[in-house]
Amino acid sequence: MEKKAKLIGLYLEIISSCNQQCVYCYNEEIIKKVFKLDLKVIQKVLLDAKSMGVDSITLSGGEPLLYDKVFELLDFCKEKKIHVDIITNATLITEYVAEKLAYYNPGIQFTLDSGISKIHNLSRGVGTYESQEKALKLLKSCGYRGSIAVRTNLWKQNYSKESLQSVFDFAEKHDIKNLDIALAHETKLFHDSLKSIEELKLAEHEISELEQMYKKIKVNYQEKEVSIGCPFTGGENIVGFNVRISPEGDVYPCQMFDKKQFSFGNINILSIKEIMYGEKCKQFIDLMNLRKYFIPKCQNCGYQHLCNAGCPAKAIFSEGTIFAVDGTCRDRKNLLGNGLLTFTNSISN
Repeated sequence: MEKKAKLIGLYLEIISSCNQQCVYCYNEEIIKKVFKLDLKVIQKVLLDAKSMGVDSITLSGGEPLLYDKVFELLDFCKEKKIHVDIITNATLITEYVAEKLAYYNPGIQFTLDSGISKIHNLSRGVGTYESQEKALKLLKSCGYRGSIAVRTNLWKQNYSKESLQSVFDFAEKHDIKNLDIALAHETKLFHDSLKSIEELKLAEHEISELEQMYKKIKVNYQEKEVSIGCPFTGGENIVGFNVRISPEGDVYPCQMFDKKQFSFGNINILSIKEIMYGEKCKQFIDLMNLRKYFIPKCQNCGYQHLCNAGCPAKAIFSEGTIFAVDGTCRDRKNLLGNGLLTFTNSISN
């Protein structure tokens, strides 16, 4: 049976520019250029997406607060009852910006790699820790009532117990209830993410202990459970896409894809409906579900039906092609162990 695409969310990179140069930025090439989405084009996309059942979007960049019409966009979303989450580095939150955000009350996520300023600033830039603390105080003083989440990207300089606990302390101090923890994204220039089983197990152990100590903080540790393939390879007839729209207007399957060959289309040329129901999207779904049959390493692997060759975007980065495993095949086999039984039982039930 043919699988059909369903739009379930939008990750809008409204501008390419950024006022920081984080060591692990996956947009390291594009932030050096200046692209931004036209407001009227965004509004048309949002109206179409709303009619397709989407009622929540994420604004990112670059740095979204550099977008000159960001408050006009938030006005439009408020009028159309579309929930907005903003991924920001928080360093541009002045009193004026804080007052605006208090009015619109979008969800806010910013990255805190450590509650120890000198460690945090290693990856994010000098002075960013201090700017973020100031931003939180301004938001509180201006009456902001939205939800705030912190993301921590683990790498070799910040996964010690002391550094991790300082993040939990920071969250508790500022009444932040949601903490997302993930491995820092490796790029052409950045290779210091956690890789070894020893590093990963140590980080998981430390995070588990801290979860027990700080029970009011909801922790989402993305590496805690082994990733079984990707959402595009499931057995359902409907494939949900939370698409990434680049500052140039290209629509990609998810945040991990950035090569033009995987663009479904461009919102400056086609409507989001035409793109999601178009031939390129259909071909992508077919390709993702057939991919494992063309990878020699997968042919006789007992995990093939669970793993589906892992993340195709990571495979492109590590091997230069989707017709390869994603670079974490061995680690995934080592970590599946007990998870395999749990996963198998959950299917049979």
